[in-house]
Amino acid sequence: TEYARQEAAAGDLWPLSGRMFMEIAPEEPFRYFMDWLRPGSLTLVFAPGGKGKSVFAIDLLDSLHCGVQFLGRDISAVVQNSLLVDGEMPLWLIKKRLDGKSPEMIDGLGIITKETHSGLSLVDSEGQDEFLRMLDEFLPQIVVFDNKVTLWPMEDENAVAEWATIMEFLARIRARDIAVILIHHANKSGGARGSSAALDLCDTAVELKAEDDGVLTVHFPKHRLGSTPAPIEVEIENDVMGLRLVAR
Repeated sequence: TEYARQEAAAGDLWPLSGRMFMEIAPEEPFRYFMDWLRPGSLTLVFAPGGKGKSVFAIDLLDSLHCGVQFLGRDISAVVQNSLLVDGEMPLWLIKKRLDGKSPEMIDGLGIITKETHSGLSLVDSEGQDEFLRMLDEFLPQIVVFDNKVTLWPMEDENAVAEWATIMEFLARIRARDIAVILIHHANKSGGARGSSAALDLCDTAVELKAEDDGVLTVHFPKHRLGSTPAPIEVEIENDVMGLRLVAR
């Protein structure tokens, strides 16, 4: 091809022509939910401790599996397989959070915890490679990591290099067209804890803010996959479907 001849003449590195780029570049990926959850996307969800991060993630997975609305918005595409990687909650609490969820979610959800998988390590290359081999067999469409602090402990959360190591691993997951959701904690001023590299490298940041009247407001401080959504007010309800977020 023309490109191959140019590359051979120039050595190992040669830019694609604009025409060739237009021929080989993929089309815009479809959406699972709103503009921000797509195959290969990376979403950072953060809030102070105890403010609904895990409820947000599990309720979102339930909606994605059974196709019901989430945050009062329609699901664009349902998923068959998803994976929850939890480094914090005891097993009984995870079970309680899953009580009342749809059969579609219970059948299609895979769960990995530090308690059930005592050798789990996502820090070293050997553990990461094993995790990726598992993904290639289980084939989840969505992976939720809950949470960054317990799954990737750091000596210094402000160190860009330590965040880069995490993001490199998540990039290998995203290259499989798997949507990644990373749960994180907020700092004292309300932003995501640690280096700004976390926000720099994610596609969308979702911030959960607790208001004085008990309402939870979902904000989108970063969103580069479409128009930035307006804040969404929700309440956490506990009914036969378990803990869930209900739009006001």
